[in-house]
Amino acid sequence: MKTSRPETGVKDTEKSRILHRLRKIRQEAAAGNRFPEPEVDPEVTMFARLFYPEISDTLIQRNWLEITNCMQHRQQQEREHSPYRTVMHLCQDGSIELRMRRISP
Repeated sequence: MKTSRPETGVKDTEKSRILHRLRKIRQEAAAGNRFPEPEVDPEVTMFARLFYPEISDTLIQRNWLEITNCMQHRQQQEREHSPYRTVMHLCQDGSIELRMRRISP
């Protein structure tokens, strides 16, 4: 009996690239090496610059996880018509904090 896989919206070539990268990171970690810097795609850069137009590529890379999380949370909140939005706050030390804001109806 064949079961269908859930549709993720990710192409097989993209899945292969992601799996290859994850395997490489696992091998590097097992060897005691530092984790590689995240790959910042143009979508993440554009999203970060919606909040902070002058943000540097270095800060985007350093705060990649927070920016990506904010982007994913906002997409989910928009889909669910949530009265809240996740926003980014750029601290003086260059780190990004995520905060919740209530939006007006």
